[in-house]
Amino acid sequence: MKKSLLFLSVFFTCSIAFGQVGVNTENPQGVFHIDAARNTNGNTNISDDVVVDTQGRVGVGTNVPQTKVDIRSATQGGGFRLQDGSQGDGKVLLSDASGNASWGNLIPGTSAGTKPSTNMTLSRSFEYLGMYVTVPPGKSQVYVGGMVRAANAPGYITTRLSVSNTSLSTINISQIPGLAGFTVHTGTSVGQVSFFINNTDSVQKTLYLWGAIAGDTSTATWILSGVAEPFIFVAY
Repeated sequence: MKKSLLFLSVFFTCSIAFGQVGVNTENPQGVFHIDAARNTNGNTNISDDVVVDTQGRVGVGTNVPQTKVDIRSATQGGGFRLQDGSQGDGKVLLSDASGNASWGNLIPGTSAGTKPSTNMTLSRSFEYLGMYVTVPPGKSQVYVGGMVRAANAPGYITTRLSVSNTSLSTINISQIPGLAGFTVHTGTSVGQVSFFINNTDSVQKTLYLWGAIAGDTSTATWILSGVAEPFIFVAY
């Protein structure tokens, strides 16, 4: 027993005085103070110390924390590390509505979708236009463009997004605006629209583009190629 106590005393000294606890120090600088290298002298040699003060603030590398968690390091990148699978080169620390932190992109990323493989005939009822794109969880913006040909009269085309290519559905997806369109002239017209998306699911979602014509025009075709090509992509 004596040998065990002597062995422990070599590695740490714990003192309790006025409610203070010190590990490897006989002069704790807070309610709880760990001096890992056992070399602290007042405010010197504190780079290896951990201190909890009387206000419940935690200092790492400092014995006078100024915030709830105060981390000091003389080495760039040596003060904090979060490795939860979301980390990556150039990412920044982001928060959700509850304050939960994870790494994300500061500069928006982009991802191209798939355009139709054939011309699509438009009607006054919404139809899937053969275009889709995958959006990540959270907020993003989808850009859509295309060319309409063979309109028999002025009017407009209106588009919307769906999580299905067989029916209109926005389960776990909100989009602003709900509908977006552009003017169609007699002959050929080119236009583009954008949607602000909030994917409230925790996984990626594929969004499919649907379209319909309205106004005086009753016939028109969403065409695959010409002076412009259809496109769909997401920025997040």
